[in-house]
Amino acid sequence: NNHFDAGSLAFAFMESHPGLQVGTRERKDADGNIIEPEIMEEVSRPDGTALCWPGTNFKDIDRSVEGTWHGVRQHTSDDVALGEENRWVLVAFLDKHEETIPSIEETHGID
Repeated sequence: NNHFDAGSLAFAFMESHPGLQVGTRERKDADGNIIEPEIMEEVSRPDGTALCWPGTNFKDIDRSVEGTWHGVRQHTSDDVALGEENRWVLVAFLDKHEETIPSIEETHGID
């Protein structure tokens, strides 16, 4: 499921194979009509590099920065044939002291 991370920052140091996607979440008007579709794009990470993105609570550090909407691409039968059915990633989360953790509704865009 696509989501925002609850903390301040996330760092992805290594992964078994690509799949991370970032983008914008779907937005609806008061009547439930889609006014902006969800758009996701796969991230290319050169070997030996780490990725860093802000989570929901980064707003407590800098109000001008929003969390990053992200998820992992769903696997296809071609991925399974290549032995890529089980993706792993080494991730670390950085939070400020005494941070208030947002609810799952906030981080997963549940209205």
